[in-house]
Formats: sequence, C-alpha cells, structure tokens
Amino acid sequence: MLGMRIAFLRIGKGWSREELAQRVGCSTRTVYLCERGRQKPSSDMLLRLAEEFGVTRDYLLTGETQQFDSSEMLEEPHITVRIEALIQYLSTTSE
Repeated sequence: MLGMRIAFLRIGKGWSREELAQRVGCSTRTVYLCERGRQKPSSDMLLRLAEEFGVTRDYLLTGETQQFDSSEMLEEPHITVRIEALIQYLSTTSE
C-alpha cells in the first residue's frame, strides 16, 4: 500500500518518476521499485517523500487520514488527474 500511495501522490502532482527521483535524491529505478512494493524506501527517503508531497510519514506508511486532510485533495482543481492516476496505477499493478 505504501507504493500505491507514493504513485498516487506522484501522479497527482503531475510528476514523472524521474522528477520525483530528482526531488528526493534517489534513482528513477528506486522510485519504480518502491511504487511496485519491491523495495522499501529508506527512512531518509521516506522523510523526503513526505516533505515533497506535503503529507506526514505516518500517512505514507499507514494511510491514516487523521493527520492528512483528504478534503483538501477534493478542493484541488486536478482531482480528475488524481482519479485517473489511481485507475492507471491499479490497472498496471494487476497485470
């Protein structure tokens, strides 16, 4: 689920894997592996991901929304992009 949250947030921001990798200081392959659940991000990377996405580490790890105001996402003009990103992610992980 951590990988899905990373991919969902990345695509929702309109960032490529390459751009996210540059922002958090890792390789594109590391981002790919983390999104697919094949590798766990280091604690440093997890902190940088949370900072870049504007969420807590707890949200990334557990998905708990108590510390992450999901209502803000609904107010963003790019909610359609987020929904399409989730659909795209789910369709590629089921293959």
